[in-house]
Amino acid sequence: MFLSSGGYASSPVEKLLDQLEGKPVEEPFQGVIGLKQFMDEDDFLAELRADNVRLIDYLAQEETLQELITCSLEKPEIPDDADEDAKARLKFKYPHIASEVLSAEQAKITNGLVNNTSMMMRLFDLLDSEDGIDPIQAKNFAKVVVCLLRIKNAETMEAILQRQNFMIGILRNANAAPITDIIVRILDNPETERPFSTIVEPPSSEAVQLLAESEILVGLGNLCIATIEEGSSLSDDEEERLRYERIENSSLVMVDLTRRVLQLSQAHYTMPENLNIFSNPGTIGRIMDTALDGDLSDPIVRIGLIHVLNVFIELLTTELNFCSPSRPKNEDEQQEMNSIIRAMTASRPRSTPVGSSPLPSPKSVSSTNREQLLSTFMLERELKNRIPRLLKILQGKSYIPPLQTTAGVIEQPLGSLKLKLVELFVAALKMGGEDLQGAMSDLDVPNLLLDLFFTYEWGSILHQIIASAILTALDPEEFTNTFIQKTWLRTYLVKQLMATYKKYLGKKETDEHYRNGFLGHIVLITTKVEEFLSNFDYRPNKVEYLREDVLDEFEVFCEEHLVAEKERTSKVMQQMSGFSVRILAGRASDFSS
Repeated sequence: MFLSSGGYASSPVEKLLDQLEGKPVEEPFQGVIGLKQFMDEDDFLAELRADNVRLIDYLAQEETLQELITCSLEKPEIPDDADEDAKARLKFKYPHIASEVLSAEQAKITNGLVNNTSMMMRLFDLLDSEDGIDPIQAKNFAKVVVCLLRIKNAETMEAILQRQNFMIGILRNANAAPITDIIVRILDNPETERPFSTIVEPPSSEAVQLLAESEILVGLGNLCIATIEEGSSLSDDEEERLRYERIENSSLVMVDLTRRVLQLSQAHYTMPENLNIFSNPGTIGRIMDTALDGDLSDPIVRIGLIHVLNVFIELLTTELNFCSPSRPKNEDEQQEMNSIIRAMTASRPRSTPVGSSPLPSPKSVSSTNREQLLSTFMLERELKNRIPRLLKILQGKSYIPPLQTTAGVIEQPLGSLKLKLVELFVAALKMGGEDLQGAMSDLDVPNLLLDLFFTYEWGSILHQIIASAILTALDPEEFTNTFIQKTWLRTYLVKQLMATYKKYLGKKETDEHYRNGFLGHIVLITTKVEEFLSNFDYRPNKVEYLREDVLDEFEVFCEEHLVAEKERTSKVMQQMSGFSVRILAGRASDFSS
């Protein structure tokens, strides 16, 4: 409704409604009034959201709902002689508005959908489309289904369960991210009387049963494996894009589904074992094996390996999997939690190099001594068995062409696959258990990471990942794992830090080109090592972490270079701070004038 000086004036939508009811109107629409005439009006959605009763009654009619589904989900027939404006309306405007109506959370409209089985089946027919689903159809379909799951959960789940092969249809269209997102949204809790509560509500039993019986994690894994085995489509760019998206969406849903399982576990809700990837990591192990057995010069195989590595990283590091050990649990809760989260088994003590003193076992990952909600032991075992093959890739040839930089040509660029491997190994060193960390130490992974760090002086992302791992490990307030602290310091890290800094000093004196960002990481790590060692009052304690001859050299280095570097950095920061103050003062004076 629009308010004028003389009272209420009919809006264009009201005029169309009046004309439909046979009431006299000024300047009536010439022709048959249908849904598209309403959607052409700028105030159409505003009137709907303002609870215009007459409009809602019109839209809730079965004939109109059928037309809304058609408009929202079916590809429009566009006449050859249509102008650009008409084409845009048919292709973009009408489908968007129709989906907004169907997901408007208006009771009459949603009831008209969920209480009509044939209409719900027609909605789901999109999943069986032989022509595939385009991005607009996928977005609109997901918008409507997610809305119905939220406000009419029981009725929507009943319709989904009646639809044969609903989950197969979802997986068939996994190249569309909005479609695969429905898998996770099925586990959203039904709307309750506590919409703003922080309490995690469980999903419906029907939703859990649907995902469990459909073996959704296995299905997602099989989809990734089949796509990787297909490899690249050299003759069809569109098919190539779909394969990329299929792998990406499937792997992301695995992670999102696991996060949802973790949220429910925090609320002491037990999920079926086949929906818990921590207990059944074999699926992602099979995906990794498929990629490792494939031809890594094939972009699809590489992208498959990158995404499964990312799944491992996310599952090892997600904050949702950590809780305080002081979290209160009664006996029943403890028994329930134990049934799903403690699959840990005792491991054989790791052997140590001949002639060296045994290293202490890893302790908790941080000083807060947080517990894992779901044990990553089985996941880590899957990774541990494949570390040698992954290291061969990290040390092998690059799969991308030489890269030109301002400092010259990099003949063997790192590339996204090797960078993801670095990220995985860093995550495992930080968050892994004793077996995994011990295996990586035995295979000299920390030194291999340092080789990359000091070789690729232009790898800013690489430097950030590795430097962050070292800085975290040497921060006593954040990290209490002495095994990993000694592992990093017993590499050639300290000697290479000193050598690299001196090399860069020589470049500065001759005005030779060098990278300030790389030098900044060198100084930052060196400072952290010096601070870490300063926590020990007695030299024998320091020698436990750093060989005595290296410690002597490092102490001299700090006196000669690090003190001056700290002073220079402090001056630069003060200058930058003063510069910022002057800028702010100048802006303030501009405003005051």
